[in-house]
Amino acid sequence: LPDGTTTIATFTFTPSPGTNNYIINYNGPVLNEIAAGLGWVELRNPTGTPFDMAGMAIATDSSEAPVLLSATVAANGYLVVTLGDLLNDENGSVSLLNSSGQVVDSVAYGFQVPELSIGRNGNDWQLLESVTPDAANAPAAQLGSAASLKINEWLANPAEDNDWFELYNSGSSPVALAGLYVTDNPSIGGLQQFQFQPLSFIGAKG
Repeated sequence: LPDGTTTIATFTFTPSPGTNNYIINYNGPVLNEIAAGLGWVELRNPTGTPFDMAGMAIATDSSEAPVLLSATVAANGYLVVTLGDLLNDENGSVSLLNSSGQVVDSVAYGFQVPELSIGRNGNDWQLLESVTPDAANAPAAQLGSAASLKINEWLANPAEDNDWFELYNSGSSPVALAGLYVTDNPSIGGLQQFQFQPLSFIGAKG
């Protein structure tokens, strides 16, 4: 920035193929909590003034068109947006768009615990110990050890659809799957065949 010079900048949330580079100057509500299993997203306005969200929208990877917003979020307040089936609790993404359709905030996630939510804690997203719509986020959930995970069931070569396998968490706390690998190839090259994506969890006894 500007275009064509040797000054390099990171254009977070602002890819612009085929047109001029730009950086969004945005100071408004952000994604704060996502309960994919319950079908809602919460926005938080971190500023000291009310924010009119008319023309803004929320998009998911399951939605054919973004869900338009029209509410005003109170200063330091919250807005819960019901998205229902547009949220996938096995993997997905949520993006907040400004009135020009540009992404001003987004988060991608993997497998979710159906009755819990993920929420922002500073700049980090974590699994929360309880859902807190329209309120400050709960503390992060206490996570268990990956040693409690077991391969529980699998189906190979079904007549329809894909092969699948099932993991079981024998522990009494949720376990983070992010950073773990699964594979059907135990060679050195195959041990890291597939890695669970960030913000992936399995619930207690789940």
